[in-house]
Amino acid sequence: MPIDPRTLNRPAVYVTEDRACVGCGYNLIGLRTNQPCPECGRPIYQKSKGAFNEHVVEAPLEYLTLLRLGGALMFFGYVGMIVSLFIAGKSASPLGSFPLAAAAVAWWLGVVVVTRPRPVMPSMEANPATEWVAIRLSARITQAFWPLFAALAAIAALGSRAPISVDILSVLASIALLVAAAGMLPVCLQLNNLSYWARDSWSFYALRTLSIAGPISCFLGPATVSNGLPGLVGIIGSPSAPEALVYIVLFAIFVVIPQGVLVVTLFRFYQIGRWAVTNHDTSAAREQRFLDRFAEAERNRPAVVPDPDPYANIGSALPRAADHDSAPLSSGPLKPAGRSGVGRKKYTRPDDKPPVRFPMSG
Repeated sequence: MPIDPRTLNRPAVYVTEDRACVGCGYNLIGLRTNQPCPECGRPIYQKSKGAFNEHVVEAPLEYLTLLRLGGALMFFGYVGMIVSLFIAGKSASPLGSFPLAAAAVAWWLGVVVVTRPRPVMPSMEANPATEWVAIRLSARITQAFWPLFAALAAIAALGSRAPISVDILSVLASIALLVAAAGMLPVCLQLNNLSYWARDSWSFYALRTLSIAGPISCFLGPATVSNGLPGLVGIIGSPSAPEALVYIVLFAIFVVIPQGVLVVTLFRFYQIGRWAVTNHDTSAAREQRFLDRFAEAERNRPAVVPDPDPYANIGSALPRAADHDSAPLSSGPLKPAGRSGVGRKKYTRPDDKPPVRFPMSG
């Protein structure tokens, strides 16, 4: 499970408000953050006051489906551009640039889909349509230069049959390549923000590094693959082999490694989209099954008959005060009820007092 960067070096706290688990919908109130949910085992994340209070799986299913589509177009389009560059570099025919153009178009469409505004979530404090506007727009505009670069390269491959001078086409293609490569900076920043939203710590930190290395690698890669790399490989074994090996090592450091990391990151982003859609469907189905079982249990529950109150008739077994009040009082002189001792009489009236006796002198 990816680690949320916001939970690093942050003490656990108790959830003090009603909050549903993103995996099963269990109410997490009273539980501690950074601990697993008792129902499904998913970690309980601590909410922050920023723009990422909600998890990506809590987004609407339509948005997650398009996010998965955009991730697929970006991954397969970018891999297609890398493969097509090798094909175009070895082929002098303009047909070799057609796969590059198709892959570039797929890449640009994926960027357009991924750079859409995030959906409105319940805990968002600001309108998501106003966040990252400059990053999203610059990514869309600059990445459109990849298909333009492929089209100019295909026209330049016509040679003398090209309607414009090959030198002019080469300059225009170089400018388009430079703009497209520079546009990898906002693309990496956009993917970085979405990876942060998805709690993918590996992609989050990798894209931070690629924000600097990505544009350089994307500019040097096509230029080296299409122009210099075949020549460098061809001179291995010649007297100039040591110099060629130095260039190849630098090419591996500044081009191959960043491009490999970017490809892996794009694949992980595509997997995030797939996982989010699957988790959203699974959570919805699990919640529906829970509600169905609860409704069925309520229907099958026997009727509860209240127990009789054991104290309901206790008053009828006790003597009533009215019975005592209605009894007639005796009238007439008091009569002794009998002797209880020498010189002592027992009277029937409790309010009567015995006479005071004085000791007799001798």
